[in-house]
Amino acid sequence: MKYISYSSPRINSSSMRTLLFLFILPFSISCSFQPEEYEDYIVSEKNIRSIELNKIRSFTIKTGDRIIGDLLTHFAVSKDGQRMAFYDILSSHMLITDNQGHILYSIGKKGKGPQEFVQVRGWNFDEQDNLIIFDEAQRQLKIFKPDGQLRKILKIFDDRPLAEASPSLFAYNGLIYLSTFQLKYASMDRENVAKSQMIAVFDYKGNFKKLLGRYDPYTADATYYGTAPIFVIDFVRHTIYATHDNSYRIQVFNLQTGSRTAYFGYRHSQYKESEEVVEYYYPKAKIIRMTQNLSFPDGIFITSNYILFYFENLSPKWDQTYDIRYKDYYLTIYDKESRDVVAELKLPYLLAAVHADKLYLIENDNPASYTIGVYELE
Repeated sequence: MKYISYSSPRINSSSMRTLLFLFILPFSISCSFQPEEYEDYIVSEKNIRSIELNKIRSFTIKTGDRIIGDLLTHFAVSKDGQRMAFYDILSSHMLITDNQGHILYSIGKKGKGPQEFVQVRGWNFDEQDNLIIFDEAQRQLKIFKPDGQLRKILKIFDDRPLAEASPSLFAYNGLIYLSTFQLKYASMDRENVAKSQMIAVFDYKGNFKKLLGRYDPYTADATYYGTAPIFVIDFVRHTIYATHDNSYRIQVFNLQTGSRTAYFGYRHSQYKESEEVVEYYYPKAKIIRMTQNLSFPDGIFITSNYILFYFENLSPKWDQTYDIRYKDYYLTIYDKESRDVVAELKLPYLLAAVHADKLYLIENDNPASYTIGVYELE
């Protein structure tokens, strides 16, 4: 399957080149700090437990007489776990299935109409099973009812110096949380870039409410040029857990105030960083050569007891084929209370989603037999 996930490195689409201009700025400064030197940063204690990944079941999307083009390798799961939303990048539509893989309906096609999409960037369900979709190219949030009917379109970012920064998107209690970058910090100076707040909050009328969180200061010194924020929100605990696609560190913020309450991390034994600075403007061939076998964070998730930091290690064969079988997948598992590291796991497949303590792994991404395995940690 020749597809690169939105949060994977070395994307060449025109929309991602725009993001590179805005957020992935030239890194001409070598790393001058070790992570431990940052204020308030704590290296997590290692308190290893016996934690295993156990398979519950697997299911394949039932295509029937439909033709599936190329489903992205991440998807959203509704609050009750009964529905899932996938984006087909070739057909430019959302595919909604039940939790057994039966297709319920599809939404949209390529275009600029009310129920059409130019470039879907992020999407998620709210607690009422509305599906919120962000069309990056049109700078629009489109909200669809549980039956797939369009509820409203919200035009965002036009009146504020903000831009969307990654696919991370959550919605709850009438508010939508979207990753962002403050354009006033777009600069050749990476320390300036790291000052940006990272989450923009809008209501269901499209009104901007506030900014939350802040970029990890380490993004100013990382050797890889990516700075895209990755976050998850625990609405029960009013807590945001955040990282970036060039860092294994985790920041914790209060959902209501946006203040940072913790800053910690642990370098997994298989986490590999470049010793050389990788600049975004290098020729593609040079970037590929420099980043082969390196690690790239691709998700932060929570369960009842754990914080899961997920990353992928690339390989030369991945660069040749973009086949997900040629990446290695890892988890650093933290205890939610103590923030100690309790396990380092290698996963058998790509981790696409975590919901209700279940891990959803893509076992086969072939459109004709797109198979998802459901697992749990024990």
